[in-house]
Amino acid sequence: MANQQGATNVIVVQVNQENICGHPIPRVDPCTALIILLLNIFFPGWGTVVLGCVGYNANCCKFLLLGILQFLLVPVILIGWIWAIITGIAVLRVSGTQSVTVSSEEFITR
Repeated sequence: MANQQGATNVIVVQVNQENICGHPIPRVDPCTALIILLLNIFFPGWGTVVLGCVGYNANCCKFLLLGILQFLLVPVILIGWIWAIITGIAVLRVSGTQSVTVSSEEFITR
């Protein structure tokens, strides 16, 4: 629907809203996400620390603490290692998604 000036209304749809311990996963490019996953596989927790430092809109302190916690929990039945790998996979999944912008006319007709 066009308004009086001829502009269209726009609806922004967020595709994927994953989180780690209640904190949204910062977006990184796919190459960085793969490096974070590999770091979390071979050095549990360190990929999460890197994510906090390089991610867009990341709260570095929170991800620094999460990464250290993952590293410290590795000796406890490998919980930290599994958690770090899951975090790396989630970052890789989110890196491939983008926000989708759809005009209200397209949204209504679909």
